[in-house]
Amino acid sequence: MDLKKDIQIDMDNLHKEWQKQPQLYADWSEAHCDAIARRDSFKIKCDIKHSILSTDIRNNYGKYSLDKKPTEAQVEALIINNPEYQKMQEELAALNKEVNMLQAARTALE
Repeated sequence: MDLKKDIQIDMDNLHKEWQKQPQLYADWSEAHCDAIARRDSFKIKCDIKHSILSTDIRNNYGKYSLDKKPTEAQVEALIINNPEYQKMQEELAALNKEVNMLQAARTALE
């Protein structure tokens, strides 16, 4: 799929352009829905990772160089600073960008 190509209108063949419009919209809508599903599925994985880290920090706080049970703010700070969690958040941001770009493509074809 190539949005720049798909939004070009051949003014000399409007009857053909009109006929292909529903299929173009359907194709981009399907891609958008697929991207949302991928993003939402990955978001669940991020939430699970967050939960696992939170539980580990609370139960094994000595492993995180803490002398006593951590506060909520300390738990969140440790989670946010976890390299694996940071990488997952970057991937989630990329998936959000994909969803937004496909939404823009759908809007352009409306």
